[in-house]
Amino acid sequence: MSALQLERELERDRVDLARVESRLRDVALRISSTNTVRLPFDAIRGSITRSLSGGKRIRPLLLLHTYRRLEEQRASSHDTDSSSSKTASGVIDIAAAFELLHAAFVAHDDVIDGDLKRRGDLNAVGEAVSLAVEHGVAPKAAARLGVTAGILSGDLLLGTAYSLVARATLPTEVRSSLLDLVDRTLLDSAEGEYADVWFSIAPSHADPERVVITSELKTARYSFQAPLLAAATLATSEPAVRDALDEIGAALGTVYQLRDDVLGVFGNPETTGKSALGDLREGKHTLLVELARSTDAWRGASDRFGKPDLDEVDAERLRGALRDSGALAQVESEIQRRVDSAARRIDEAPLPQELQTYLAHLLTRCAERTS
Repeated sequence: MSALQLERELERDRVDLARVESRLRDVALRISSTNTVRLPFDAIRGSITRSLSGGKRIRPLLLLHTYRRLEEQRASSHDTDSSSSKTASGVIDIAAAFELLHAAFVAHDDVIDGDLKRRGDLNAVGEAVSLAVEHGVAPKAAARLGVTAGILSGDLLLGTAYSLVARATLPTEVRSSLLDLVDRTLLDSAEGEYADVWFSIAPSHADPERVVITSELKTARYSFQAPLLAAATLATSEPAVRDALDEIGAALGTVYQLRDDVLGVFGNPETTGKSALGDLREGKHTLLVELARSTDAWRGASDRFGKPDLDEVDAERLRGALRDSGALAQVESEIQRRVDSAARRIDEAPLPQELQTYLAHLLTRCAERTS
């Protein structure tokens, strides 16, 4: 792909994404326009508006770009029908729905993790707590309000995501398949989220394979596999294409999450937008920790792991143990192994060459990202 072709593709992505952004603003406006019992709901309104503003938009971009390439392939083979134009008009809603799904999971994740902020701003929990304290509510009651706001924010976003899919202008069989895909994605993500917390509480039940599978369920399914499969469903692609995209999506998501786990401990907060203490304070049981926990290096430093008051001095001890145990090097090796395997699968997949190039580029970004 030449530089000019790449620029044209990026411009088309920007145009499509602008339409998704417009749909997300409509959603935020509809939620924020309610006037009943206004003050208590302000925390939810404000946090939802912020959660739908900005971000990398990985999921809608992946879906939009993949759909366009698959649809071009279908058009070039003259395998088109009257449903194509009808489908095209509903693609934006589906892309927006996956961003809403992401925002919903983030809202619920903040409740599960007890976080008050997201990328430097108060989330629904933090805003509700702040607003309650400002109006004289006792800290314990304010904390309860915060949890309530976080749960309800996620519920609203989740319900709106389903609504967009159910109401999208699509052929009936395509819409039905997409709803099935969202159902499956929710079930997998819930299983992964629960397992993630379970292994942090009961690490003796974990092993490297289970930890990686948990990462795949929690992140890869909804962030990469589902958008790719949604694009294939919208383009009515052949089963071989769907199978290839499913495998590639799993690889992309797992690489993304493994890199995220490394950044959660060793990343630069100014670049990542989140503290490098959070995962250590939470006692998050990542592959890094699983590989280290049976070593002398980790046992000698792990007494402070999972402590809410962990400071930077103790955090550096834990980082040193993760290095000295060989866990960090092993995770980096695992990331590279999965990148190599995924790159081969992309090369072999029955996909348009331009889509293969795009996915290979995304794979590299997932592996090498710093934020």
